[in-house]
Amino acid sequence: MGKLILVRHGESEGNRDRRFTTTPDAPLTDLGREQAAQVARQIARRFHPRLVITSPYARAQQNEKLDSVLGELQRLPEASRAALLMHAVDGMPYEEIARVLDISLAAVKVKIYRARLALAGIRNA
Repeated sequence: MGKLILVRHGESEGNRDRRFTTTPDAPLTDLGREQAAQVARQIARRFHPRLVITSPYARAQQNEKLDSVLGELQRLPEASRAALLMHAVDGMPYEEIARVLDISLAAVKVKIYRARLALAGIRNA
């Protein structure tokens, strides 16, 4: 059975300024974008979503590229995704990743490099 995960947007300008916004065009602040990225990384790592749906509000639409990155993360081979997330999210050194995944240090570096290339293609699109 699948899981439904509901996430509220990160801090918007309205939240920051303590004013209620009734329009869909209140953008996220820099903090809100970082919050959204952090939650996306955690969800991608823990749940491996197959589908991400956002609301039409601008603050949710700002995460459109984030959704693309999540999708690309899911298309990466499992070992590449794991190596990248261990390094980028958990800050693990290459040597520890090699030990955990039971692969060579060179293989870890290649997997992370190729994963970054795949994600860079989304970011630059």
